[in-house]
Amino acid sequence: MQKRVLFFLFVSGLLSAQSQDIFFHKASKTPNVDSAIFYAERSIQFAKKQKDTIQIIEGTCLLAHKLSIKSLYTRAEKRINECLAYPLVKKQPFYQGRLCFELALIYKYQNDYAQSLSYYLKAKSIFEKIRSWSYLVKCETHLAEYYRSLGKHKNANDYIDAALINYKKYKLADTALLITIYNRAAAIDNESNPDAFASIRNSRMALYLAKRSGNKDAEATSLNELGFTYKNHRKLDSSEFFYRKAEEIWFSIGDKAAALHAMNNRAMLYMHNNYDQAKIADLYSRMISIVTKEKIDYPLNDAYSYFSLSSLARGDSGKAYKYFYLYHKNVVSNIRQQYDIQVTNITERYESEKAKKEVKRVTGELSDSLIALERKKAQNRRMYFFIAVLIALTALIAFLLVRIKKTNLQLAERNKEKDALIQEIHHRVKNNLQFISSLINMQMNSSVDNREIHTLNDASRRIRAMALVHEMLYNAKETKGISIKQYLEELVISLDQLVNSDKIPIAFKLHLEDESFNVSDSIALGMITSELVSNSMKHGFKGTKNPEIEMVLRKEKNNVLFTIRDNGVGLKDGGEQKKTLGMRLIDIFSRQLKGNYTIAAKSGYCYEIQFTAR
Repeated sequence: MQKRVLFFLFVSGLLSAQSQDIFFHKASKTPNVDSAIFYAERSIQFAKKQKDTIQIIEGTCLLAHKLSIKSLYTRAEKRINECLAYPLVKKQPFYQGRLCFELALIYKYQNDYAQSLSYYLKAKSIFEKIRSWSYLVKCETHLAEYYRSLGKHKNANDYIDAALINYKKYKLADTALLITIYNRAAAIDNESNPDAFASIRNSRMALYLAKRSGNKDAEATSLNELGFTYKNHRKLDSSEFFYRKAEEIWFSIGDKAAALHAMNNRAMLYMHNNYDQAKIADLYSRMISIVTKEKIDYPLNDAYSYFSLSSLARGDSGKAYKYFYLYHKNVVSNIRQQYDIQVTNITERYESEKAKKEVKRVTGELSDSLIALERKKAQNRRMYFFIAVLIALTALIAFLLVRIKKTNLQLAERNKEKDALIQEIHHRVKNNLQFISSLINMQMNSSVDNREIHTLNDASRRIRAMALVHEMLYNAKETKGISIKQYLEELVISLDQLVNSDKIPIAFKLHLEDESFNVSDSIALGMITSELVSNSMKHGFKGTKNPEIEMVLRKEKNNVLFTIRDNGVGLKDGGEQKKTLGMRLIDIFSRQLKGNYTIAAKSGYCYEIQFTAR
């Protein structure tokens, strides 16, 4: 009976170990990130049941890597920090180095380069000290990639050279690592060295090693890098060949997302080098079909953008709108997904901090109670009551100061995020306005009706005046206001290029004070200026020898005086002028400024408005 029990326990342990290995293998090999996270979690659960700390650490490192790919940085960091608290990690520096290495990767994914570098160097120091040469070389390879991503190619070259030297010096037999070294060397050479020979040599070396070891993924990666190198050096046939080969291999091993990336690289090659449009359309159609049918998580922004613009060029407005809608739906979906991830990270960070504070509070209360109890036995109760109250008040003040400081830091960080989001919104608004302006210009170019052309040209000009405000807000470091001087100067230059088709040599006399205006007032002044200046250019200087347009903006306290005048022929029929769209717009935006304005046309045209700045 005893033998049967022992046999049963042995078989159960063996099956658990096998299940653990199976899940870890699946997590390592599956191309689907969500599936990999699931299998890594299961692997860790089995390892915890077996109390196998080493396998827990290995599974956690793999899980953290997959979570970082999904931008779940807080969860990844939390899991790594849990492992750092294990007694085994404190006793064995190797595992401390492994976990520091993973933390460096997590911070690199978050673009926290200072923290990332700190953990990379800490891990490198540990591996060097314990003579773990394989992981030392991995650290050097990652440091090379770290500096490449920052554009510091000299540092990147130094680390990749050190990695290759140490690999050979310590006679390592990790072919996958050597392939990575050569591929990273090729990428660095691609950016830092105008001579393609070094990059091609390193990529071909990686390709040779990948083929020899049967590592199909590494082979495809090397082929893709070669395609990129040949594209940069205008060897288009070679570039196309290598992109195709990379694509075929990735499809053959089931990594369809990577294959789609190679297909997109090939489509970009065709587009940038004026290949047949049918060839580009066929390639993008295949990509859309694969993503749609097989539900692959791959962005199709480039494909939808291409089909939208090409349909517009052919005059097929229905398809143009359809693909433009899909493009924007894709962009909005990606933004929403990023915001969801950010919310998840913030929530998890908050919950983690909340738990830490609760533990600290409870521990503090217990400690204070024990200290108070001991003191009550030895000294007068009143004295100790006074001391306890004083300690509590001091701790409360310190706690409040720390909390206020943390809150201020969080508010400052959120303000930065808000400013970044607002700038992104202005950028997108500017792009959308420019896209609308381009659509109008395309319609204008295809029209033969002069009246329609003039109407469309006016619409494009007005949109450009509004887009310029959002462009300035996007480029500005602060989002609080617009430099009205810079805005009006750029607007006048733009109007002179767009409206002055007869190239009349107009002298612009701009006397503008450098004041900051809000968006609403800036757009109103821009639209008024656009209407008045364009009207003067088109109608005001017939027969005028030395045409001039003068613009004055003065501000005293909160009162603003804005004047635009020309020395042209003035108004011929004031009643008819008031009925035009331009005059109606001038009236609307003048009232929007809540100002009083006058128009005079005795010797030229003069518009003057006085309003209160907000």
